[in-house]
Amino acid sequence: MDNYAIAKETSSSLGQDSATLSASEPLLGAIMAAISDFKSTLKPKLDTVTADISLLCADLQKMVDKMSTMESDIQTLRSTSKSLEVRTLTAQHETMAARPEDQEGRSRRNCSRVVGVPEGAEGASVDLFLEDIILKTLCPKRLSNFFMVERAHRTLGLSPRPGAPPRTIIARTFNHRDREAILQAAHTHCYPHNKNLIIRIFSDYSIQVQKQRRSLDEVKKVLHIKELKYMMLFPARLQVLAEGKSWYFTSPADA
Repeated sequence: MDNYAIAKETSSSLGQDSATLSASEPLLGAIMAAISDFKSTLKPKLDTVTADISLLCADLQKMVDKMSTMESDIQTLRSTSKSLEVRTLTAQHETMAARPEDQEGRSRRNCSRVVGVPEGAEGASVDLFLEDIILKTLCPKRLSNFFMVERAHRTLGLSPRPGAPPRTIIARTFNHRDREAILQAAHTHCYPHNKNLIIRIFSDYSIQVQKQRRSLDEVKKVLHIKELKYMMLFPARLQVLAEGKSWYFTSPADA
């Protein structure tokens, strides 16, 4: 009896569950249909959102690339600006440094350096002594009627010891043409002689120009050995005549 009752009760319960399931099938079908409709409606929107995100990512990457390019360009501009600024400042410095050098060179245009005059041989007046040497021994033909040694003095420093070379005399003529005539006569003909002494006359240059010219001394020795004609142009430019051409050099390495 008990087993029969349990089986009957179970069968009754299963019948109720079956009836309940049967009654809920339309509801489940409606829910599944609603879910399917939601999926079909949501998918295009998700695809659109995904495409928009992809476009945003691409635009963002382009912006990142542009930013990197801009940073590189800015670094290049900074480097170029610094280099240009350095070159500009260097050029300005060289120009400013050349101005006093040029002014000093202009102030020496009428001056000459006289080498070989023994100490004390000039007597009481150096300028009159040099005038006498130039007029009596050098005798340049192109001297003007107003030729005169305006002033002259020995270079600064203590008197040399016995046997040492005498100090150079710096002489300033009244005008530039007379100075050029004296130099040309001294260089192309002969040096003035005074009591068996050879007195040499050179242009008077600034210390910087003298250093630049002296840097070419070894080159001039080689040119002299090779018997090549050359001349020094102002301020320190070496002109060499060879192979029917004129060659110009400003540094020993180039020469």
